[in-house]
Amino acid sequence: MVKHTLHSGAAALLLLAAASGCAGSAGGTTRDVPVASGPVTTLTAAGIPGGPHAGGAGRVGGIDPAEAPASGLTIPAGPHPSFNESAGCGSSQGFRGPFVPEAGYQADHVEIAGPWGDYFGRDIGEVRSHLVLMELPTVGGRADNKVWVHERVAPALQRVIDGLLERRQMGYSYRIEVTSSFRPSTVPPNRYLSFHAVGAAIDINPDANPYRDDNVLVTDMPAWFVQVWRDAGWCWGGDWEDIKDPMHFSWRGPLHTDAYPALAPFEPRTGESPFLRSITFTTRLGATPPGATQLIADVDRDGSPDAVRISAWTQSGRLGVEAARAQHAYSTCWTAGVTQTPAGPASTLLLADGTGDGRPDLWEVGPTGDTGVGVLVHTFASGYRSALRPAVVPTDAAPGAVYLTGDHDRDGAVDLYVIEPGDPVRIEVLAAPTFRPILNAIIPLAASAAWQFALGDYDGDGIPDLYAVGPGNPAAVAISSGADRFAGNPVLLDTGVARHSGRPQAADVDGDGRDDLVFFDDDGTVTAYFGGDTGETGDDVLISWFFAGSSEPWADGRPWDPGDGCRTVPGRPVRD
Repeated sequence: MVKHTLHSGAAALLLLAAASGCAGSAGGTTRDVPVASGPVTTLTAAGIPGGPHAGGAGRVGGIDPAEAPASGLTIPAGPHPSFNESAGCGSSQGFRGPFVPEAGYQADHVEIAGPWGDYFGRDIGEVRSHLVLMELPTVGGRADNKVWVHERVAPALQRVIDGLLERRQMGYSYRIEVTSSFRPSTVPPNRYLSFHAVGAAIDINPDANPYRDDNVLVTDMPAWFVQVWRDAGWCWGGDWEDIKDPMHFSWRGPLHTDAYPALAPFEPRTGESPFLRSITFTTRLGATPPGATQLIADVDRDGSPDAVRISAWTQSGRLGVEAARAQHAYSTCWTAGVTQTPAGPASTLLLADGTGDGRPDLWEVGPTGDTGVGVLVHTFASGYRSALRPAVVPTDAAPGAVYLTGDHDRDGAVDLYVIEPGDPVRIEVLAAPTFRPILNAIIPLAASAAWQFALGDYDGDGIPDLYAVGPGNPAAVAISSGADRFAGNPVLLDTGVARHSGRPQAADVDGDGRDDLVFFDDDGTVTAYFGGDTGETGDDVLISWFFAGSSEPWADGRPWDPGDGCRTVPGRPVRD
């Protein structure tokens, strides 16, 4: 149910930095495509012993950091975007393509919303203007094996080319007879865009490597050939889990290709708006149980903001995570497991990628006595049943400090932000993976403990900015620039933001590339205030990029089955 309210190669990588689901493939032949105009503890991966644990000073989530076994994986990692097309390609699936109004071939004016629009361009025409022509080496076969790919994909393809040339010098060969690359269309018969539509996929020799929905692999590609693509950060359709499309290679994104630079998003097409117009969704989760934390995060890789509730599911206080999915108008639920430990009594719960798979891990940040704050990351990949080794982060933050996560230094690792309300506001940034202090600034803003804070990207430069939301009704909003190291005067906005029981969070609900302010309230509703000028565009159009709608095919002929509700019943914890 939707309601709305109107309120008023190294060289290639350097050049790139300076310039700036599983889905079936239809196959096909090449079509010419002209280009239009202090000491700290490093977090490491480890399983945390099961069973209830009592929290207390010096413990994170009931675990003493000294008790947790070490491992070789240093984190946090991310938050570069992942476009990994299949879990069969070595990690969780990344962002799939957004929905467009109609299935099939897409004209240049068709908009690309959400994370794909941020990274590849705001419409098909903009993608086309950023295509580059590259040639795949082969021994024998067709003499001309040129393919069109997006310039942000080109460094990853150059790694493939270098690897194939190296193998050719070693005497290896594979005949490339037919290729297909840029093709602005959806994945048939669906409405979501194909990787070919953004210049991030290449098909090779489809007749010998056919698409099969019976999951039977038929291919003539030698293992060495496929491995060259894998090593360069590409997903092979022959590795897909439920169907096979061995002709198809798609780029897994900057998260999965070493040393890729952090690039600013493409410029939004909408003008700025001071959060006047809003839209409200009623979610399947219903009213909030006591003590729950309500957050906004994408749990199902469609790029849209799902409504996530974290609450005690067991008598000892171990946490369960459930979400109402935006794709189904928040009427269906996604449910994860239960954490191995209860949350500490004063912990802040956050969702951010801490394991480098592009998915939202559950962060628990809380005081550990006089030594600073503790950080414990429960992993998305384990259904939040396992955690990484806790870390103790030295900080002199006062009681009442606010903790947030983002990538301030744009190195691909999630940093910890510590905000102290007051007159003036103080902000500290602790850089992962060692949480070393890299910024300690005074923000020229008077904000009492009644103010709330969120991180987003207001100015579109890719560096997180700080939103401070006042207690008024409507609320004043002050935005401090991360690029200015938060030292400049904040942008002050008179908004249409009403008073809400939920905390403010920044997310792109309409997919235009501008932050929206989103509140997940105690009555189970989600309200978003648009940061872009939406004009007279209808609500149904604004959410069409992620809302599946009745036009999508489903196994039983219906759009979806909302089922019996979500996992928990407020006030009825399950047994440990």
